[in-house]
Amino acid sequence: MPRRTFFWWAMLLSPLWTGALGCVPCDHPVSDAKDSKVDDRLFGRWEIIPEKGEENQPPDRFTLSAAPGSPTTMRMVPIPIPGEKAQPGDEESMPVYATTVGKLSILSVLTSEPSEPTKYDLVLYRVIDKDNVDFFILDPDVIAAAIKRGELKGTAPDLAKLANPATAVGTALGQITNSPAELRAYLTKHGEQCFDSLDKPIKMKRLPAK
Repeated sequence: MPRRTFFWWAMLLSPLWTGALGCVPCDHPVSDAKDSKVDDRLFGRWEIIPEKGEENQPPDRFTLSAAPGSPTTMRMVPIPIPGEKAQPGDEESMPVYATTVGKLSILSVLTSEPSEPTKYDLVLYRVIDKDNVDFFILDPDVIAAAIKRGELKGTAPDLAKLANPATAVGTALGQITNSPAELRAYLTKHGEQCFDSLDKPIKMKRLPAK
């Protein structure tokens, strides 16, 4: 698996956060370099807060900062696990585009490699305070239903296979092919109900500056 994709999946689908079937990818972002706006509240070094009983697992960490040369783009860079030898690609960054849709704060994260067709994951985020942020990914059940009834375009994820450990590996997560304008319209209509585990967010805490 390409390193960019591996880091993103390892972070969001870590054993530290249970219940995820996977991020349903989108062909297009909700916003891009033309119409995004950086959110400097997210700038800094971050770590996923482990769940009870998982405190001894290696922490997933990353930095968010302004992308060089673009006033509207942020970038996410993985922080190597303490004690592990740095690997090629450790400094590879993922472009991140922030925008608001109604009252929702949305990140479009470019997770595909440069050699691959573009693929974005949409993340709802809530800034709790200057040191704590909650992340939420799209709910695969909601997305599958929306695609099946024709409200969204694309391929619905096979929820039964994804929920079964014996068949989950290698099962496609589906694909949303709607345009940015169509994605905005869908999010405007349904709001935060598009996102998974609203009562159990992926919790991030700020790390001390180096």
